[in-house]
Amino acid sequence: WLQPIQLCGRCKLQQEKPSITTQDASHRAGKLPGRWSVVLLAILVLAVAFTSIYAQRYVRFRGDLTFELRLQAFRSVPLTQAMKAVSALGDGAGATALSLAAALLFWFKRRRKESLLIIAVGLLSLAGQGLKLVVDRPRPSPDLVWVEATESSSSFPSGHAVFAMAFFGALFYFAGVYVRNPIWKRAAQAVAAALIVLIGISRVYLGVHWPSDIVGGYLAG
Repeated sequence: WLQPIQLCGRCKLQQEKPSITTQDASHRAGKLPGRWSVVLLAILVLAVAFTSIYAQRYVRFRGDLTFELRLQAFRSVPLTQAMKAVSALGDGAGATALSLAAALLFWFKRRRKESLLIIAVGLLSLAGQGLKLVVDRPRPSPDLVWVEATESSSSFPSGHAVFAMAFFGALFYFAGVYVRNPIWKRAAQAVAAALIVLIGISRVYLGVHWPSDIVGGYLAG
């Protein structure tokens, strides 16, 4: 009658050993996202550097003019008003209001790290303004496309696109982490993704940016 007890003891040891292996594997797997994030960050930095150098040499990229003219072919008064409203979300006042509102919301919800991250998004937008000064690319000319309003700052990268990708991209991530209801989660992420795209399109539609300016802004954000 002692033999079954010994066998059970061996079974317990065999059951404990895989658990150690599983923990070790999960620990190693946990390191992968960190490594991949570093690789992804390096790729994004190189992409921003490449597009910035290219934008500094060329007034516009191949296909910029064609895309912008085709987009503006849908121009109408209601669509223009809608595009101006969407674009206002990324203006200085709109971006500041959205950032403060989100930062305060996370702060009162005791999500201090998330609140500080939202504030960092605003600082990232300032970095985009600094990149504008370095590249110093001219805005689209009224001789080539319809320009809704003339702006004095440089064209590349689009500050609106930098803010849209950074801010609404962060909200997209936070929705995936904190929103438990799957329907509300998908809805919030869909709205965030749509605003990222629409803000970029609005800047091209209004004639204040080339499409490549928007791409540069997305990469920088």
